[in-house]
Amino acid sequence: MIYVDLRESVPSKYGKFHGGGNYSKRSVQLLKNTYDSLTIFIPTDFEPSSKKDKELLLDKKVTLIRVNSENEILLAEKNAILFIPLLPTKKFGIIDTIKKNNPNAKIFLTIHGTRYADSKYDPYDRYYYHGIKYTFYFLITYLSRFVGKIVYKKTFKTQIPKYDKIFTVSNDSLQKIVAMSQPKYIKPFYQGSNNFNEDPVQKTQKENFILFVNANRPEKNFLRTLEAFLQFKKQDTSNIKLYVTGIDDRTQDALLRYKKLDTKSLKQWVTFSDYLSDNDYNALFEKCKFLLYTSKTEGFGLPLLEACSKECSILSSWITATPEVLGSAVNYVNPYDVNSIADGINKMVNHSNLNQVAENIKQRKELCKKFIAQNDKEFVQEFKLI
Repeated sequence: MIYVDLRESVPSKYGKFHGGGNYSKRSVQLLKNTYDSLTIFIPTDFEPSSKKDKELLLDKKVTLIRVNSENEILLAEKNAILFIPLLPTKKFGIIDTIKKNNPNAKIFLTIHGTRYADSKYDPYDRYYYHGIKYTFYFLITYLSRFVGKIVYKKTFKTQIPKYDKIFTVSNDSLQKIVAMSQPKYIKPFYQGSNNFNEDPVQKTQKENFILFVNANRPEKNFLRTLEAFLQFKKQDTSNIKLYVTGIDDRTQDALLRYKKLDTKSLKQWVTFSDYLSDNDYNALFEKCKFLLYTSKTEGFGLPLLEACSKECSILSSWITATPEVLGSAVNYVNPYDVNSIADGINKMVNHSNLNQVAENIKQRKELCKKFIAQNDKEFVQEFKLI
């Protein structure tokens, strides 16, 4: 019997969207398609409300069990499998309780990246915060990261070997995990996207804007990218705009404290929106000139795959896992260098052969579609190979 702990993967008061949550739900769908039944643990206060959640969870193949904590996770079968598709590092230790209550169970965990180990002090991040953390950002960040990284690495070293199987979403993540721990078993399974199974992209007239997604989080590097875009606009004559998603009013106001931003130019050339519906989100990939994805750290980089599925050209950062996703089909910049980002934007906007850039993505899309199908097949087989 296969059990899935979905408690960390459903929407909460702390966030409406998370790439790991999409991975979790897609994994559940793959398991549903392959096996006769699943038992899924969810929080007691969670009620499936969206159409997709209802289709996924309110199904005759699925038994839902509501629990308050890992103490209530009890697996009926002696040699059952418990799959945890998303879990914060600070909670890796729940395996001790689960194993104590279910000594013969096999526990599988997906790790989506090593963001805390990758992160470093960045003065731009200060502007995402308020109060004491904004005022004393350097001191607080230096101390918290110094202590935090020690605890983080110790958690990996002590807890990861207790899991029966570790999955991760890129080779970059795999190398960093094994550098900090000695897992019993580890395999990379790249994230997939159901967008590749949809009808072929219809040819639509591209609109004159660049797309930036998920701007609310410091690691996405939006503030530095915004500075680079406004720098580019000083010489630009194309009237191209920047459309930004996933950012709330509070974060917008906080970022405007950064003195190097030309607020007049910003109001003229930048449009903000909060989180969008899946349909509206995917439509932006079809309409935009290209996706601007300058993240400072990624376990994978799902928006790159989503953009590819819509045959959308991409300008991306060249660090951590992002180059693994689409390889040479993407143009790259240094995410820590404003001039590099501005120059990258300029080259994309004024590319003499932009059609060839788009054709590269279109060809990579066909490779991705085949690879994802094989990757999915191998992933579900892991639950048979005990």
